Amino acid sequence: MVRRPGRRYSDAGRHADGYGNSPAKIGPERSEREHELLTIQAGGEPSTRKIAHVPVARGQRGLPTLPTRRDPQMTRFHHRAALATVVVLMAVAGATPAAAQSAQRWSLQGSAIAVVPSGSAYDGLKSGVGAEAQLRYTPAALSWGFGIQYSSHGADSPGFEDETVSLTGPFIEPRYVLDVGRSTFAPYLAARLAYLQQRVDIEGLKATASGGQVNVGGGVLLRLTPRLNMDLGATYGMINFGDVEVSAAGQKVKLDGTSGSGQNLVLRVGLAVGLGG
Repeated sequence: MVRRPGRRYSDAGRHADGYGNSPAKIGPERSEREHELLTIQAGGEPSTRKIAHVPVARGQRGLPTLPTRRDPQMTRFHHRAALATVVVLMAVAGATPAAAQSAQRWSLQGSAIAVVPSGSAYDGLKSGVGAEAQLRYTPAALSWGFGIQYSSHGADSPGFEDETVSLTGPFIEPRYVLDVGRSTFAPYLAARLAYLQQRVDIEGLKATASGGQVNVGGGVLLRLTPRLNMDLGATYGMINFGDVEVSAAGQKVKLDGTSGSGQNLVLRVGLAVGLGG
C-alpha cells in the first residue's frame, strides 16, 4: 500500500506498509515523503599456464612458483577506493536522522549477478555469471546488507578451456537511498566490502587464493507490489589476492610470490521481499 499525502493511519493499520514491518510514526519528526522512502527501500611453464592468477600445470602434482610483482599504480588505486568508501559512509551516516535509527525493518533478497574481471589477478579468466543472497536491515535511508555471492568463470588459457574457476565469499553492503520525490522507485548509492576465494580444481589438484574486495556503485529500487521490490544495481572496484595455496594428495603448499591484484565490475538484477507479518 502506498500512502497518500494528508492521510493518517490508526494503530490497527500499523502493519499495512506491505513489508511486514511496523511503519515508523508520522509526525513532527518524520514527513510523509521520508516514510515513503523508507518503505520502498525495505522491500528495499613446463606447459605451465595461469588461470586467473593461479599458476597450474596439467598432469602435475605440484605447481611452480611464479613471482608476481605488485603494481604500484594498483596499490594507489586501492588506497583511493578505500578512502572514498570511508568518506561516503561517513557522509551518509551523518545525513541519517537519529530518530529513524530505532525503526526496524528486515528484507531478504536474491539476485542474479554477472562478474566482469580484469587485471593481473584474473589473467586467463572470462566473465562469469552467478548468484547472491542477502539479508538486509533497514533502520532508515541508510541500510545494511549481509550476504554471500558466487560466480563461475571459464578459462581462456591454452589447454585449460574446459576448466572452471569459482569466486565465492561473504560480503557487507551498506546502501543509502536517495529521495527523488517518487513512491514507485528510488535510486541508491552503495559500497561492498567482500572477502572472496578464487578456486580451481584440475585432475585431483586444488588451487585457491583469497583476498579482500572493495567496490562502490549504485542502482535503483523499483516497487512491484506493496511487499516486493526489484533491484537493478552495479558496482566496480578492486580486489587483492594473497598467495596461492595448492592441495594435492593430502598435502598443502603455499606458493610465495603469487599474490595479485585486479578489478571487477558486478552487475545485479534481484528481487527483495519484506519479512514478518
